[in-house]
Amino acid sequence: MKRRNKRIVYLFVVFCFLLSLGKIAAESWTTGYVSVPSGGRPGYTEEYNIKQNESRWAGFWGDSLPNAFGYTVALVNYGKYIRSDTVELRKLETTWADNNSGKPGYYYYARVNSKFYEPNWSRITLQFTAAYDTE
Repeated sequence: MKRRNKRIVYLFVVFCFLLSLGKIAAESWTTGYVSVPSGGRPGYTEEYNIKQNESRWAGFWGDSLPNAFGYTVALVNYGKYIRSDTVELRKLETTWADNNSGKPGYYYYARVNSKFYEPNWSRITLQFTAAYDTE
């Protein structure tokens, strides 16, 4: 009887583990580095994130944001066409962009703009996902 109970517990643990892998795969985050020009011009990550599901949200997390006036960010495809709303990029806080029109299985990048009145170039670090799960 004890052997049977151990087997049931083991199977339950394996089942839970496999469910958690699905959640992790559905929302993978990429760390990106961007050289952001001054004057509101865009910079793009070289690193990409593959959209894993049909989510309409893209998520962004600012790690290192040196400019005082802040940044905006949006999800773009390989051709640099915007695929989500543009949102403020905040330091150590997740912001999400709605209207993510990207398709699962494709590569997406982050486009980061400084403010038009920003006089300095900067190098930032952010994390982003093309399939943000808000639940």
